[in-house]
Amino acid sequence: MAQKGKKGNSNLHITESGKGTRRKAKNWYKRKYLKHALTLGMVILAVSGTFLLLAFQEYSRARDVKTYEYNTSDSNELVQFGDGIVRYNGDGVVYLDSKGRQLWNQACQMRNPVMVQNDDAFVIADRGGSSIQVFTKVGLKGEMETTMPIEMVTVSNQGIVAALLQNENTPKIMCYDAAGNVLVEHSVTANSSGYPINMSIAKDGKLLLVSYLSTKDGNLSSRIVYYNFDAVGQDETDNAVTEENYADEIVPTTFFMDEETSAIVGDSTFRIYKGTQIPELSKEVNLGATIKSTFHTNKYIGFVLNKSNASENELRIYRTNGSIVLSKTFTGSYAHAKMVNNEVFLYDGTKCCIITLSGIQRFKGDVSLDITDIMPITGINKYLVISTREMKSIHLAK
Repeated sequence: MAQKGKKGNSNLHITESGKGTRRKAKNWYKRKYLKHALTLGMVILAVSGTFLLLAFQEYSRARDVKTYEYNTSDSNELVQFGDGIVRYNGDGVVYLDSKGRQLWNQACQMRNPVMVQNDDAFVIADRGGSSIQVFTKVGLKGEMETTMPIEMVTVSNQGIVAALLQNENTPKIMCYDAAGNVLVEHSVTANSSGYPINMSIAKDGKLLLVSYLSTKDGNLSSRIVYYNFDAVGQDETDNAVTEENYADEIVPTTFFMDEETSAIVGDSTFRIYKGTQIPELSKEVNLGATIKSTFHTNKYIGFVLNKSNASENELRIYRTNGSIVLSKTFTGSYAHAKMVNNEVFLYDGTKCCIITLSGIQRFKGDVSLDITDIMPITGINKYLVISTREMKSIHLAK
């Protein structure tokens, strides 16, 4: 009996010892976890602090990182398309990556080539001539020949092309698929309808937005027409599903922002239309100043506005619902404006100014290269500056 009792006490001692061991191990893991958590927290704070410091930092110098030269003529035009660059002239089209390496090229014969792009496709058209070529990032998608001189073109993401063809007082609006087949042919009677001064095609190619300018009876006015080439527009005259007239106003700029949002821009006013089939006016905004330049992305509409002070301009950005995001006064005059992601690029000659969507002027200075385009590239504070003869990556510096 005594032996049995001793054995029972021994088992109890082992159990209590095991509990103590487990408690110590648990405390050790807690301390280790807390240490790692504190270390991770410090790392996150350091990274966040560095990010915020860089995001709110202002720079005045651009340090050259690398230059990429190409042996071409000064007649080249270079434009960002996607994450690459399109270089074109009357003899051909070349697509380059951000390091100047040729990805593909396509020959052409044009006297006055112009480029128009959407998100996934672009066209090179011979203004005053008859040739149109449609491209994507992987190369030529289709080409077409018109029967009359080309005045302007626009392209959808699928490569559907709308072209305004010159024909004295009765110009034609033609729509082609990427293979060159005629989808729509519409004759315009300029004396009664006005003359088309701008047009844009929806990303899916189903809607065409045209701005007409009329001076009938000596009265200046603009007429905006949406043509629907889908089933909804088949029962409408000339496929016109929406039409608006604006007296004493010129509307030289139109564009589609996303699948249901489009905009028309006048001298000091812009209007947003919503709808994928029958667009309707959603918002009208009077800017209270003359527009110097307009730019947009899929999310934002931006303007450079004249200020009463001749040395100052205003950068103003709106959302697609018409609400304002940014209003910032800046000095200097720039011929070009564009927006990529959350940064606005203002540039003219060798001068450049970069302003963020939050209103931070990240850079203002000289990049020592005549800018035809500029774009952000991989890396902190790194950009690619493009000119006719070369392009170079730069890094912003104090």
